[in-house]
Amino acid sequence: MRHSNIKPIILIIAFFITAFGCKNNPTTPWEYPDLSIRLETEHFIFYYADGDYVESTWQEVYHEWAVSELQVIIPCKINYYKYWDITHLERMTGINYCFAEPDTFAVHTIWPTDNHECVHLYTSLIGRPSDFFNEGIAVAFQTDPYNNDYTARWNGMPVHYWGKKYKDEEALIPLDNLLETEDFRAYDGVITYPEAGSFMKFMIDSYGLDQMKSFFEIGDRYHSKETIKLNFVSVYNFSINKAEEEWLLFLDSY
Repeated sequence: MRHSNIKPIILIIAFFITAFGCKNNPTTPWEYPDLSIRLETEHFIFYYADGDYVESTWQEVYHEWAVSELQVIIPCKINYYKYWDITHLERMTGINYCFAEPDTFAVHTIWPTDNHECVHLYTSLIGRPSDFFNEGIAVAFQTDPYNNDYTARWNGMPVHYWGKKYKDEEALIPLDNLLETEDFRAYDGVITYPEAGSFMKFMIDSYGLDQMKSFFEIGDRYHSKETIKLNFVSVYNFSINKAEEEWLLFLDSY
């Protein structure tokens, strides 16, 4: 099952590695060490390699904020596996992207902080609709409470900046084409992730988080488009096409 943080494709991963890098990053795959360091905090157990690092204080602050916002009860500590980079992660897990594992309450990431993947764990306690909504809410929660920045961001810019940019460029994908999980995956994540994040942020700000949680409760990631639309109407009392129109009008004035 695929989850993505703020880097759903290799292009974005490469950008962040270039921009930020990792300490003492090995140059060849066989040099990658095991995750031999274990750091336990109030809500996390971090695992990372000797010479690498995590920002545990930031992660704890984010955790407290997100759990309070979502009003979920966390059943156990989160296992946070931090790798040097995607090659290291793939070598250790066989998967070449960051991901969350709700069944084991674990995240596997290349970042010293990770809000996106942790949100997948938190919202899994509510429900798991199709990837458009599941990834969208994770992007909508990409905030920085540690620095009192509660703006949802994608690659450093507010998610609505990307929604507006792609709308103006006529690059936004009609929601009808994204509602089913496999359809969402078929498009370029550079567009779909911030698009979903912008839509979800708009819906949460406009109609409240409780409404969205109700929608999550009855969702399934493999529901058909028709079922998703019926579920949406049952919660919001209007169609997702109507919601899309409102969101696009909002982007016009953003």
